[in-house]
Amino acid sequence: MRLVLSGELDLAFSGRLDDAIDQHAKEGTTVTVDLTGLQFMDSSGLAAILKAQDAAEQDGWRLAVASAPGPVDRVFELTDTRRLLHFVD
Repeated sequence: MRLVLSGELDLAFSGRLDDAIDQHAKEGTTVTVDLTGLQFMDSSGLAAILKAQDAAEQDGWRLAVASAPGPVDRVFELTDTRRLLHFVD
Protein backbone atom coordinates (compact mmCIF):
# COMPACT_ATOMS: atom_id res chain seq x y z
CA MET A 1 0.00 0.00 0.00
CA ARG A 2 1.31 3.45 -0.93
CA LEU A 3 0.12 6.57 0.90
CA VAL A 4 0.83 9.65 -1.22
CA LEU A 5 1.00 12.91 0.73
CA SER A 6 0.97 16.46 -0.59
CA GLY A 7 1.14 19.94 0.86
CA GLU A 8 2.24 20.06 4.49
CA LEU A 9 2.68 17.38 7.14
CA ASP A 10 2.37 19.23 10.42
CA LEU A 11 0.49 19.05 13.70
CA ALA A 12 -2.83 19.63 11.94
CA PHE A 13 -2.42 16.56 9.70
CA SER A 14 -0.08 14.16 11.49
CA GLY A 15 -3.03 12.48 13.24
CA ARG A 16 -4.57 11.70 9.86
CA LEU A 17 -1.33 10.04 8.79
CA ASP A 18 -1.33 7.97 11.99
CA ASP A 19 -4.88 6.80 11.24
CA ALA A 20 -4.14 5.97 7.60
CA ILE A 21 -1.02 4.01 8.49
CA ASP A 22 -2.86 2.09 11.21
CA GLN A 23 -5.60 1.16 8.76
CA HIS A 24 -3.31 0.07 5.93
CA ALA A 25 -0.73 -1.72 8.08
CA LYS A 26 -3.40 -4.32 8.80
CA GLU A 27 -3.97 -4.92 5.08
CA GLY A 28 -0.46 -5.71 3.93
CA THR A 29 3.10 -6.32 4.83
CA THR A 30 4.54 -3.04 3.48
CA VAL A 31 3.23 0.50 3.77
CA THR A 32 5.06 3.12 1.72
CA VAL A 33 4.64 6.73 2.80
CA ASP A 34 5.34 8.89 -0.25
CA LEU A 35 6.53 12.33 0.83
CA THR A 36 7.61 13.53 -2.61
CA GLY A 37 4.60 15.86 -2.88
CA LEU A 38 5.23 17.62 0.42
CA GLN A 39 6.53 21.17 0.61
CA PHE A 40 6.86 21.18 4.41
CA MET A 41 7.14 18.75 7.32
CA ASP A 42 7.56 19.72 10.96
CA SER A 43 8.55 17.71 14.02
CA SER A 44 5.04 16.31 14.49
CA GLY A 45 5.16 14.87 10.97
CA LEU A 46 8.55 13.36 11.69
CA ALA A 47 7.22 11.96 14.97
CA ALA A 48 4.29 10.31 13.13
CA ILE A 49 6.70 8.60 10.73
CA LEU A 50 8.98 7.44 13.54
CA LYS A 51 5.97 6.16 15.49
CA ALA A 52 4.92 4.17 12.42
CA GLN A 53 8.43 2.74 12.15
CA ASP A 54 8.26 1.58 15.77
CA ALA A 55 4.84 0.00 15.15
CA ALA A 56 6.15 -1.76 12.05
CA GLU A 57 9.04 -3.28 13.99
CA GLN A 58 6.78 -4.41 16.82
CA ASP A 59 3.91 -5.74 14.69
CA GLY A 60 5.85 -7.42 11.90
CA TRP A 61 5.12 -5.23 8.88
CA ARG A 62 7.41 -2.92 6.92
CA LEU A 63 7.42 0.85 6.58
CA ALA A 64 9.10 2.41 3.55
CA VAL A 65 9.53 6.15 2.95
CA ALA A 66 9.82 7.90 -0.41
CA SER A 67 11.29 11.39 -0.05
CA ALA A 68 12.53 13.81 -2.66
CA PRO A 69 15.57 16.03 -2.09
CA GLY A 70 14.64 19.35 -0.56
CA PRO A 71 13.26 20.80 2.66
CA VAL A 72 11.39 17.66 3.75
CA ASP A 73 14.38 15.41 3.22
CA ARG A 74 16.49 17.94 5.10
CA VAL A 75 14.42 17.26 8.24
CA PHE A 76 15.70 13.65 8.20
CA GLU A 77 19.27 14.84 7.75
CA LEU A 78 19.14 17.48 10.50
CA THR A 79 17.60 15.08 13.02
CA ASP A 80 19.86 12.15 12.08
CA THR A 81 16.81 9.94 11.64
CA ARG A 82 17.53 8.86 8.07
CA ARG A 83 19.39 5.82 9.40
CA LEU A 84 16.28 4.66 11.29
CA LEU A 85 14.07 4.41 8.21
CA HIS A 86 13.98 2.45 4.97
CA PHE A 87 13.96 4.90 2.03
CA VAL A 88 12.82 3.95 -1.48
CA ASP A 89 12.53 5.74 -4.81
